[in-house]
Amino acid sequence: MEDKKIKKCSLCDEAGHNIRTCPTKPIDDTFIRDDYVHEEVVINSKKELLMQDLLNRDAYDISTDLFRNWLQLRRPIQLKELRYVIDRGLSNDSIKLYIELVNDIDELY
Repeated sequence: MEDKKIKKCSLCDEAGHNIRTCPTKPIDDTFIRDDYVHEEVVINSKKELLMQDLLNRDAYDISTDLFRNWLQLRRPIQLKELRYVIDRGLSNDSIKLYIELVNDIDELY
């Protein structure tokens, strides 16, 4: 019987693959794309303000539900005050009432 010779990769000298399928073979990335499209993104100032409020919401770790309530009530307090109210331990229902009633505080108290 003839002994079978184990073929080795001519690139890395390991068995189990050849030069075409060698895992150490460098990738030939010669495709260069010259026709990139450069588009300017224009965001109006109100959308920029919304993005800034959303960034602040993330920074103060305010729930989406409370943020939406705060925003729909025309931002009656600053977000840092809302974070303070949350930290006081009020329930979400009480926080929503606070946001709703804060503009009438002088009439109520």
